[in-house]
Amino acid sequence: MLSIADQDRQLQDKFPQFKAISLTERQGVWVGSVCPSTTAFTLRIDYELPPHLVLNAPTRDFYPHVYVVKPHLIPQPKADLGPLPHVWYGREYQGQPNLCLFHPDKGEWGYSSPIAETTLPDACEWLHSYELWLATGRWYGGGEDHETQTKDYADDVSTIRRNALSRASEIALAC
Repeated sequence: MLSIADQDRQLQDKFPQFKAISLTERQGVWVGSVCPSTTAFTLRIDYELPPHLVLNAPTRDFYPHVYVVKPHLIPQPKADLGPLPHVWYGREYQGQPNLCLFHPDKGEWGYSSPIAETTLPDACEWLHSYELWLATGRWYGGGEDHETQTKDYADDVSTIRRNALSRASEIALAC
């Protein structure tokens, strides 16, 4: 398992534009900007390790949550995949949903996964796919289809599998 301090060091090494705004032994919160295609996005990453007595807790409950702080995501109510594709409602930040970057029940992310090598590149891929979706109405990011998502039954939606964009780290750093 990577500690919060280890996650912070790796984020600082690969993405120096991400700054820790809160670090404790069990929790880290980072904010920074990436520019995966035409728009610069400010992201917030919240990550909490499971309590000591439940280290075998499923990653469904303890994985990095990524939120788009600026610009806000733009829902498209009539879109085929729902107003915003591949997001989780229920754990929101400033009204923005958590990006769905991997399937939490399929072992696609684990406690030894560096956020800088998994979550952040996946978020860049998601944002690139989001921009294409806004322009075309079609989701090119891959993944498993979600049911139409509303806040009322967010816990029932299926999630996407990992489909990392090669060179996502370099794209984000070039911003």
